Parts: sequence; structure tokens; C-alpha cells
Amino acid sequence: MGEPTRASDESLTWSAHQYQFNAFLNADGTVRQLDINRHSLSEAEKAGLKCDPVRTADSVASAPASAERNGLKACAMVTQAEMSAILGAAVIAEPNDRSNGKTECVYKAASGVSPYVELSVDWGSGEAAMMATGMMSKIEPGLTSPYAGIGDQASAVGPMLMIRTGDDLMTIVFSGVDDLPGKAKAIFTTAKARM
Repeated sequence: MGEPTRASDESLTWSAHQYQFNAFLNADGTVRQLDINRHSLSEAEKAGLKCDPVRTADSVASAPASAERNGLKACAMVTQAEMSAILGAAVIAEPNDRSNGKTECVYKAASGVSPYVELSVDWGSGEAAMMATGMMSKIEPGLTSPYAGIGDQASAVGPMLMIRTGDDLMTIVFSGVDDLPGKAKAIFTTAKARM
């Protein structure tokens, strides 16, 4: 979602026009609650939101089973060998699954510092992420740029490519990688086939 428009030790806020998204934090910095301030939204705008206006760790934990809860992990969506072939250089895959509702794999160069790729899937967060990137581009033109031909909707924010596929958000972060459009599409296509 980019840099917050307001931040404190207890919360982060992203605001643009009539939209406001909030993350309330625990003392250790982990997210306790996510919410959307719907006060200034029209009925049509409220109806367009695809997630609950308030989500807590407990409500997410009790949500219906999803692919994440069925054990699908990012490192299995694109294997180490597949990522090495796509990038044209040997990489080592390391899982980085630390949060409920998200799976991540970090691919580091077998030797040297590049190429480097992070692949993550955030189950059920596609619509909210694309709405946030749209709002951020209105506040700061040029911060995000649409990315055509991949997924249902995609936007690049610096080295990060955010891709909505159905309800889910796939994020790919690149470093030291050339031909980003071609490699991004190959990574997305490989991972999507297993989602």
C-alpha cells in the first residue's frame, strides 16, 4: 500500500479523498486490527469494498478454510528449480511464512547478491491492495504505475509488482533482475497454476 499518510507506535493510516484504511498495532509492532473508515463513503462505495470493514487476528483465524489453510505455500507455487530457470541463474528458495493469511518465499542468488526475488500471496487481499494503490497514485502521481497483461489487475510500486488474481494478492519484489515484464509473467503463470 505504500508509505502510510500517518504513523505512530500504535497505528498506521493510509488516507486519500474519502477513503481511510487503518492498521492498529500491538506493542510488538504486529497488526492487531485492520479497518476501513466507512463514514465518508457513499452506499455504492461501501458496496464496492470486498472485505469486512473490521478484521482482527481472531476473526481472520476463524475465517473459512482457504488455500493457505490447506497448506499451499509460496515456495511450492514456484520451486527453487523453476525460479532458477526463469531467472537464468541458480537461486536458493527460503520460506518466510510468518503471518496468518499470507505465504512468502525468498529466492536468493546461490552465489553473489543477485538475482533476488520475493514471492508472496496474501489470501483475500487483492481488491483492498488495488484500491489502495489507486488512492496512492491520486495522492502522489507517478508513485504507482499500471502493469498490463498480468493477472486481473496489476500495479508496480518501485521494485514491487502487486497483482490481483481473483480475491487474492500476489506480490513479486525484484532486485538485480533484467527483463522484468517477461520474468514477472513467467513467475505469475507458474504460481497461478498451483493456486
